[in-house]
Order: sequence, then structure tokens, then C-alpha cells
Amino acid sequence: GETVFDFTYKDGWYPHTDGTGRSLVVRDPVAPQDGVLGEAVTWGICNTPLGTPGASDATVAQAYHGWDNFAFTAAQRDDPLVGGPYADPDGDGRVNWAEYALGCDPWTPDERPLGFALVTYAKRRYASVAFDRPSNALDVQYTVLATGDLQWELFSPVGTALFQTVPLGGGRETVTLRETTTATAPRRFLKLRVGFTP
Repeated sequence: GETVFDFTYKDGWYPHTDGTGRSLVVRDPVAPQDGVLGEAVTWGICNTPLGTPGASDATVAQAYHGWDNFAFTAAQRDDPLVGGPYADPDGDGRVNWAEYALGCDPWTPDERPLGFALVTYAKRRYASVAFDRPSNALDVQYTVLATGDLQWELFSPVGTALFQTVPLGGGRETVTLRETTTATAPRRFLKLRVGFTP
């Protein structure tokens, strides 16, 4: 027999592909593979739960443990105080998983403010929130909360619909979520709750 490829893969690169998880795929199947299959950034998580046998994947799914392959070196990933989901290497008060969830750089103190606006859909006006996020994230949940009175700050989850998605490249996108109830009150305050399931 003949060795086609010889490389070492680490389970910790993409835990979502372990066991009964999603398929592990090569990000760029037409690129030369010799010498790069042993690098985490060559691989990705299949965006289709049951895989795409016999076909390449146009996009890959994302998860924190996968994004960290691009944000940190192998040594930094292995140090929970640097590459761990609850570390904050840039000291901006936003831990790594929040940097990932909001499309930020964990090494640059940055502010990605949420955008709030009234948008028009089917000739009706709706309150909306816009923010950056990783495309096809498997481990992050976004919930819009709203209130009409900041005095008591009685925010509660509201129904939302996807209004717009703008690709940013590099596996990120800007998404706008609008409320499903038309904006009729004189004041409306929104905030975004981000949940992380490692």
C-alpha cells in the first residue's frame, strides 16, 4: 500500500465533531492538502447535521472551540487564562466567548455597539436591533428583550424575525432582528441577551 496523507489530528480542535456530532470537513477541498492536514485551521464543522457525502461544503458551521483555532496559538488555546472561554486577554471586560459571539477580536479592546432603529417591513414600522455575530454558530443563542419604561427596567423577551443579514467575510455577519409586533408606543427600549452553550 501507499500512504496518501500522514497527519496528526487533535480532538480538542472541534469538539462538535466528536462521537455522534457533525462531520469534520476540510475548509478548502481544492487547495493542496499535503502538509496542512495537521493544522487546526485546515478543518471545519460541517454546516449540515448529517453531512454532505460526495460533495464539498460551501460554508462551515462555527463554535467557540473552533473559532479559538484562529484567534489563538496552540499554546494560548491550552492556557485557560488566555484562550479559555472566560478569559479576557485584551482586558476590555468582554470575555472570549462574548468576543466570539459578537464578532469581536479578543486581542483588541473594542466596542461593537448594538444598532437600534425603526425599520419598515410590509409598510409597517418595527423596532430592531443590529449586531455582529459568527455565521452559522452552533453554541450561541440571541434573545431580544424590550420594555417601554426604563424607570423599572422590566425587560422581557419579545418575538423577533430576521430582517437583514449582511456578510462581513471571515465567517462573520451583521444581522438585524426586528420585533414581530409593530412599533406603536411612544418609547421602546431594546437590549440583547447572549447565551453561550459550550
